Amino acid sequence: MAFFDMENDMSTNATFGKWLEFTERNRVQKVKLISLDDGICSGSMDLAYASSPHEFIGNYKLKHKCNGVSDIPHPCKYGGFKFVKSISLFGVGTVGEAFKCLLGNCKFLEKVLLSGCGGFDNNVRVVGPALALKYLEIWNCRIEGIEISSANLVSFTYAGDWIRLFLWNVPRLAEVSLACDSRASTVAVFSTLHFCHSQLEVLTLKTSLIHKENYTFPGLEILKHLEVKIATDEDCCLLQLASFIKASPELQKLVLEFNDHSLNLHFVPNLSSVEINAPFPLLTGAVRPEHEIGIKEAANCSRNSLRVVEVRDYCGRPGDLKLIMYLIKNAVKLEKIVVHPKEVRAVDFAMRQLKRQVPIHINFVRL
Repeated sequence: MAFFDMENDMSTNATFGKWLEFTERNRVQKVKLISLDDGICSGSMDLAYASSPHEFIGNYKLKHKCNGVSDIPHPCKYGGFKFVKSISLFGVGTVGEAFKCLLGNCKFLEKVLLSGCGGFDNNVRVVGPALALKYLEIWNCRIEGIEISSANLVSFTYAGDWIRLFLWNVPRLAEVSLACDSRASTVAVFSTLHFCHSQLEVLTLKTSLIHKENYTFPGLEILKHLEVKIATDEDCCLLQLASFIKASPELQKLVLEFNDHSLNLHFVPNLSSVEINAPFPLLTGAVRPEHEIGIKEAANCSRNSLRVVEVRDYCGRPGDLKLIMYLIKNAVKLEKIVVHPKEVRAVDFAMRQLKRQVPIHINFVRL
C-alpha cells in the first residue's frame, strides 16, 4: 500500500511510477495506491495481477486533480496493465475511457469495483464475447445507465440512484444485488432481470419496492437466498411477500428488512410537474397512523425449502407481526428465525409478544 499527496508533493507522478515498477519487478499480485488531497483520500486504485509473469512498460502517470478527485493512467498506453486480474477504483473522476480499454485489453481481468467514479459519458457498457470478467460492482458512480453482456459474469452489484439497467447474454449470472436510493416498482426491477431471473441463486433488493397488486412475479426457480426491503405500513406488504414466496420454490434463506413507507423518499401528491422534477424529492413528513393501515390478506403458499428467516428493524408494527406469522404458517420446515429489533428498549414488549407466538420447534434468536 502506498499514499500519494496530490496537493503538496510535486514528485507524485514519478513516485507513483516507481511504485508500479516495484510491483511489476517483484511480481506483486495485489497493490493499493491511495491519493491524498490535503490529507484526505481523494481517490485510490487497487490492482491484483494474474499469476503469469508481467513486465513494466513505459511510465505510469497519475495526473493532478480532476473535479476534486484523481485521474488514473490510461491502461492502453502501458503494457503492464494487461496482466491485471482485479482492479478497484475509488473516487476517480475520469475513468470512462480507461475502463473501456481495461475491458478490451486485459485478458486476465476477472473483478472490477468502481466506487464514486465518473467520466463514463453517461453510460457504462460491459459488452464483449471474450470478456473474462466474473465480478462487477458499481457503487454511487455518476452514470445514467448500465448495459451488460458478458458470458462469464457470475456476480453483479449496483448501488446508487435508480437508472436504466439492461442485462442480456449473461448465462452464468447467479448473484445480483441492487441498492437504490429512490423507490422502484417491482415491474421495473424484474424487467431489468428479464434475461436472468430464472438462473439467479442469490438476489438482494435493498430498495423499497412499489408493489403492483395484480402483477405476477416471474419465476425465480432456483433462487436460494433472497434479501428484500418491505414497507410494513403499506396495505400490499403481505401480498408483496407472498408474491416472492410463490415465485421462489427453492428458497432456503429469506432476509427481510422492515421499514415505513412514510420514511422513504417519495413525492407529495398533487404537485406540479416542475416540483415533482425538482432535484430533491419531498417528504410527506407524516407517519401513517395504524388505524389507517388495512393490510390485505394473501393466499397461502406452502414451501418446504425455506429453513431460515432473518428480520431486520423489527418494531412490532401490525405489519411486522403479520408478515412473520405468514412465514411461520407457510414455511412448513422453518428451523430458525433471527430478529434484529430496531430500537431495543422501545420494542421489548413487542419482542416478547412475538416470541410467544413462535412455535417451540423453531429456534428464535434475538440480536
